[in-house]
Amino acid sequence: FADNEFVEARRIYVDPFLDLAVLAIAPERVRAIPVPALECERMPPVGHPVGAFGHPWGLRYTGTRGIISGVTARFEFEVLQTDAPINQGNSGGPLISLENGRIVAINTMTFRGAQNTNFAISTVYACGILRLLQQGQLDAPAGWVPKASCKRRSIHIHVVGGI
Repeated sequence: FADNEFVEARRIYVDPFLDLAVLAIAPERVRAIPVPALECERMPPVGHPVGAFGHPWGLRYTGTRGIISGVTARFEFEVLQTDAPINQGNSGGPLISLENGRIVAINTMTFRGAQNTNFAISTVYACGILRLLQQGQLDAPAGWVPKASCKRRSIHIHVVGGI
């Protein structure tokens, strides 16, 4: 958390292929904040305005603005490319649509030495993992990736019973 408070968490699922993890935190340890909606239906199009949020270099609650500048499969799966700066401390934070407020991706990486060449994992993939967990399929294959063209409903994730 931003105030450097460490909170015990239980590992629910780790996907090393997508570099995503699902953790459970006791509900009483999480401040009362509105639960953001995830965009589970489709990836945002190129040109879509987004904001990257996090705590880079120990700064509190920073945000940067940009657009989705591309979709690439260079990393063996599709990732969104954005020109919204992603710095150390923003990685793992949300990439939020500035049009509808939904989380569209999870900030992941940047090319060092490149200017504003940053990448994020689409929540389409994270929602697929959450859906499998909700169905009790914790042994989903590590490389499971849904096809972006599949029709999906948007879901809201609430902290209930630690998940």
